[in-house]
Amino acid sequence: MNIKVKAITRHQGELSFAGRTYNCAIGKSGVTRGKVEGDHASPAGVFSLKTLYYRADKMECPKTVLPCKKITLIEGWCDDPKDAAYNKPVSLPYSASHETLWRDDNLYDLIVVLDHNDNPPVPGKGSCIFMHIAKEGYEGTEGCVALEKKDLLNLLSQIDQVLAEIKTKRPLSEGELAELRKTLNTEFTYHSNAIEGNSLTLGETKLILEDGLTIAGKPLREIYEASNHKALFERLYRAIEDKTIIDEGFIKDIHRLVLRNIDDENAGVYRKIQVRISGDEAMPPAPSEIELLMAEFVRVFHKANTTDHPVTTAAKFHYRFVKIHPFIDGNGRTVRILMNLLLMSSGCPMTIIPLVRRAEYIQSLHSAKTEADFVCFFADIVLQNCKDYLRMIQG
Repeated sequence: MNIKVKAITRHQGELSFAGRTYNCAIGKSGVTRGKVEGDHASPAGVFSLKTLYYRADKMECPKTVLPCKKITLIEGWCDDPKDAAYNKPVSLPYSASHETLWRDDNLYDLIVVLDHNDNPPVPGKGSCIFMHIAKEGYEGTEGCVALEKKDLLNLLSQIDQVLAEIKTKRPLSEGELAELRKTLNTEFTYHSNAIEGNSLTLGETKLILEDGLTIAGKPLREIYEASNHKALFERLYRAIEDKTIIDEGFIKDIHRLVLRNIDDENAGVYRKIQVRISGDEAMPPAPSEIELLMAEFVRVFHKANTTDHPVTTAAKFHYRFVKIHPFIDGNGRTVRILMNLLLMSSGCPMTIIPLVRRAEYIQSLHSAKTEADFVCFFADIVLQNCKDYLRMIQG
């Protein structure tokens, strides 16, 4: 979920997000590509939205897919380049230079942290780059991007707006729903498999799923990776109708279908060997830890805060599942079915992570990225899928 800001005057600019444009305040010194601490300039670039902070004494928690945190009297943010906590949240009192997030004015009633200079923070390259409420007349900031409160809240609710519009088009006729499912099932299968390296084209995937054909010259494994999705979709739609609760047994059932006829020995069985994730320095947990980690994962998931937006819930489920990496193979295909059970049970359309965003998808799950990074990426994917679905049902 990315924003882009351009300067219009020295202190004012336009913020673009999801096809909409908003007036905003920028740094007193304008916009710079060489951001340094204390220059009163807003950094140039395209930035992701990470975490929302809000004043619970002044408002209810905004409905948003972003991780939310209440601002308390001890919330601070370090802006001292010499300190180890530079450009990170700190608890007050704090000895090094910092910003206090609890303010007497209303500018920090809502704060969205942007992913500027945070991976990792480079001393002196800028800190405390937030999106927050603007002063009257869009007076210049210390380097943040500032919006009117109404615009900021609007920015955080776009998925809900699209979902509400989708609901007005429902229920679809049985014929319409069947055709829509057929199209989405094929596209989901193609993209989910292609992300993992499967070479089948979208057309070949369609022939396998809808006509039961095999494709000459293609590895048998790739054929099964596609054909197995027919049973996976039947299980998914039945689980939605039955309001199935995800537990370890259900997770193993889905994985068993993912690896059917491909690796029956390991299908539905937690891995017994150590694995590495290509391109990531961090090692997944040892096989001896998987049983306990998965039991805790499911337990904590069901006890999680029910006030989370369904998209946030699905994103966190996906992120934490992949970090455990419970199976020797098929983890990605498994979790992309499970995330859709969570999303579709809450009224979202099927969500497809497209092949063109594969690199971004994998990077967002890298050990150098946080759960908040992935939630933002995931929310953007869901928003685009919702818009695509709305276009489809509008004809």
